Order: sequence, then structure tokens, then C-alpha cells
Amino acid sequence: DSVEEALSEGGDLTDISTQLEIPMATLTDIDAQGRGKEGTVAIQTEAGGIILRAAFAGEVGDYLEMKDMAANADDRSMYMLELTDVTEPEQKPLEMVEAEVIANWKAEKRQEEIGRIAEDVLARVQAGEALETLAVEFDGTSYDAKNIRRTGIADSGISQNLRRLIFTMRTGDSDMEVAPDGQGYIIAKLNIIKPGDIAANTGQIDVLVAQLENSMGNELLAQYQMGLGKELEITINEPLFQQTFSLPQQ
Repeated sequence: DSVEEALSEGGDLTDISTQLEIPMATLTDIDAQGRGKEGTVAIQTEAGGIILRAAFAGEVGDYLEMKDMAANADDRSMYMLELTDVTEPEQKPLEMVEAEVIANWKAEKRQEEIGRIAEDVLARVQAGEALETLAVEFDGTSYDAKNIRRTGIADSGISQNLRRLIFTMRTGDSDMEVAPDGQGYIIAKLNIIKPGDIAANTGQIDVLVAQLENSMGNELLAQYQMGLGKELEITINEPLFQQTFSLPQQ
């Protein structure tokens, strides 16, 4: 409410960010895939992807209304976006295209080689070796991720593909998934599964139940309509429709 009130009074996002102490980020020269001019990946998080898609659906000069970062019970984040400029696509010089093709080919081969290394590391983890020790051996990074939820907040640092993988695993399982930026792999080991505390999260349970009921209701209605369409031939009486719903002539 404070942001919308400040906007209605003529403030811009920069002033509002300073006034209300809200984080603000400015991105330039980003394409629809989240890459910068040099082809480097500028958008690597789930939250960034959500905002990027909103930006490419908007129009220059418009403030987009406050929106939820994600439609799930755990996420309480919101964002507002201003699109200030759109650059028309340019024809790239042949030399740049050639360099990009070579770079992409090298990156693909490098990813394939990293994949083979990751599979060997995963086999060693599954055989009982510690991830921390292997991370040192292969100059990787090892960290503990705790309290991971099935529907995590957008800035949690756990990508959706890794989150989905984790929730298919059992205690003690290890598996691998492509890194969020597409460069390398992440090997995960599930140490413990902690059941949700229903009594302590009744509000979230109510939201989840409502979402499930709504989803199942929509699915049942769609199936019912499909069944009717197969059983009954539907026609529209255009003259009667026009007579019923058209405004009277003055």
C-alpha cells in the first residue's frame, strides 16, 4: 500500500526505493533468455526469471502493478516493474555469429565432459564417500541446505529443477541435476526428511487445501464440458442470440 500511495503522489521507483528502504535493481541490455550483450547469463534465479517474463510482456513507460513473486503459500514476496526502453533486434555481424557458434560448441562439449565427471563423483558419493571431501578434490563447493520446502520462496537459492529432484529422493539418496545457469552440475544428498508441522502451519494448510479444491474443481468442470461436447452436438441460434443480447436501436 505504501508503494502504491507513493506512486499516486508522483514519485518514481528510485525515490520510493530510497524512501521505503526497498531493494531495487536496474538491468539493461537483457534479452528474453536473460542474457546480456556478450551472451553471458545475467538472470540465474527463479525470481529473476519471473520478473524477466513480466518485463517482456509489458510496454515501455508503464508501471506494472504490485504482483506476487509466485503463486504458492510459502512465498510472501512481491515486486513492481518499470520498463523504460526496448531495443529492436539487430542483425549481428557474421564474425560475431561465428564466434558465438564456436563458443556455444565449446560450452556444449565442456558441459558434456563435466557431466561425465559429475557422474563419476555421484557414483563415489553413492558408494559412501563424503561430498565435502570430493568437493575439495574437484575444486567444487559444498554446503548444507536446510529447511527446504516443496514450494520454496523465490529467492531461496534452490532452483526449481533441483527442488523437484530433492522431493523425489528418499533419506540417504544422492542424485545430480544441471546447475541453474546451465554450466555444470549439482550433486545433492538427502540426509533427513522432516514432516511438515500441520498444527503450526494451519494458515498455509488452508491455502493449500483451497488451491487443491479449486484445481480439482476446474479439472472436473473441464472434463464434464469435454464429455458433453462429445455426447451433444452444440449449435448456436445466431438470430435469437442477437435478438436477446443486442442493445435496442435508438
